Amino acid sequence: MAFPTTDFRVPPAPLPPSGQDSARWDATRLRERMMDGTWASDLATSMESQLGRIRAVATGSTDMSSCLLRTIATQLAVLYDRPPTVTHADGVEDLIGSDGLITNAGLWTLMGGIQSHTIALGEMLCAVSITPDGMPLYRPVSPGYIVAESSTSEPDEPIAIRELRLRTNPTTRKLEWFWDVWRPRDLHFSIRAIGRDGETDATSMFITDPDGVPVSGPLEGEAYPYQDERGGVLPYGFWHSARTGRLWNVMQNQTVVSGTLTAAVGYNYWWHCLRDASYPQRYAVNVTLPGLGIEDSTGARRAELVTDPSTILMMEQSDLEGGGQPMIGQWKPGADAKSIIETLSLYELRICQAAGINPSDIQRVSGQAQSGYAISIGNAGKRAAQSKYQATQKRGDIRLIETTARMLNATTGSRWPVSGYAMRYAAVPKSATELDGERRHVIELMDAGL
Repeated sequence: MAFPTTDFRVPPAPLPPSGQDSARWDATRLRERMMDGTWASDLATSMESQLGRIRAVATGSTDMSSCLLRTIATQLAVLYDRPPTVTHADGVEDLIGSDGLITNAGLWTLMGGIQSHTIALGEMLCAVSITPDGMPLYRPVSPGYIVAESSTSEPDEPIAIRELRLRTNPTTRKLEWFWDVWRPRDLHFSIRAIGRDGETDATSMFITDPDGVPVSGPLEGEAYPYQDERGGVLPYGFWHSARTGRLWNVMQNQTVVSGTLTAAVGYNYWWHCLRDASYPQRYAVNVTLPGLGIEDSTGARRAELVTDPSTILMMEQSDLEGGGQPMIGQWKPGADAKSIIETLSLYELRICQAAGINPSDIQRVSGQAQSGYAISIGNAGKRAAQSKYQATQKRGDIRLIETTARMLNATTGSRWPVSGYAMRYAAVPKSATELDGERRHVIELMDAGL
C-alpha cells in the first residue's frame, strides 16, 4: 500500500493583521531564535552592520556560543527545577498529585522551558487539548504567532485568540499556514485558510464528527469543543514575566537583546583577533610575495596569502622603479586578546545589571574575572528571581490547572473542581558553601555568648 508523500518545506509565514502586531512579532521571533539557537543569520547581519562587510568576512564563520539573553533567562527560570506541589481542599490527587493526570501529561517538565521563554519573550502561552483517551496534551506556543483580544476589566488576560499554525493540507499534502480561531464568549472555533483573496473557512478539512464525517463549518454553539456551565473555555495558558496592565510587553528586554547581539559580535571579533592577530605582525619593504591571491566572498575583495608560524615566506625584491634595499621587520601582536576578553566580560556584567540582576549575585564558575564565558548566577540571585517571578507564574499556573479541569469535565464527563487550587514551589537548596557559612556564623555567635 502506497502512502501519500508530504512536502515538508515550510512556506514563509504570512503577515499579521495589523502593523502593531507585526512589530511585536518581529521582536518576539528574534528573542525566540536566540532562545532556540537559530539566530545565526541575525548575528551575521549584526556583525556586518557593526564591522562592515569586509571585516565581517575576515572574521570568519559566526560563533553563537555567547548568548547572554538565553544564559540569563535559563538561569533565572528556577521555579520548576523540582515539580511544584499543587493542593486542593477536596484532595483530587488523581488530577494534581505526583502521579496525577497533569503530572503524567508532562506539564511540569515543560514548565522550565516555558518560564525561561516567558522571561526572555515577555509573555508565553501553552495550548491545551484533550486526547481521545482523556489525557491532557500541552503544547508551548510562542506569542510571535498569536493575535489576541482582552477585556477592559482584565486587560492583561486574553479572552479570544487567533493562532497561526502550520498544518498539512490533506489535498495538496503540503505544509500551509492556517489560523486557529478561538472565541469562547461567542462559542466559536474555526480553522481559517489564508489565500491571496483573503481567508476562507477550512474547518471541514481537519475536523470530523464522531462518525468520521467532516463538519460543515465552524464549531459554534453546542458544537463548541470545550464548554461547561460557566460558558466556553479558552484552551490556552498565559504567563507574563511581569504584570504591567497590558496584554503584551515584549520590549521590556530590548536592552538585553541589543546587548546580547553586541556581546556576540565582540566575542566573534575577539576570536578573530586571537586566531589571526595575537602573534607578532611582520612587514616587508621593497619586496613582493609571489602567489598572492584575491579572495572574493559576498562581494568583499581582499588580497590573501595563507601563512603559519611554521612556514617560510619566499619573497622577491620589488622591481618597481625607485625600489631601494629590501627590508623585513616585525611589530608587536596586532591585538591584545586578553584585554579584549576582559572588556567583554565587564560589558556582560553591565548587561546583567540592565536585566535587573544584582552584581553581587553574579559569580564566575572558574573564579577568574577574565573568564568571559563563565557567567553564572549564584543561589542568592536565583532565590531573588524565584521570589520575583513566583506571583506571576503562580497566577498563570493555577489558571492553566483550572482550564485543564474544565476541559476534562467538558470532554470526559468528569467532575474535577474548577477553582480553589493552591501551589507551592520548591525553594532553591543551599549549597555546601552556604551551609558552611551559616554553621561558622552560628558557632561564632555561640562563642561570643550570643
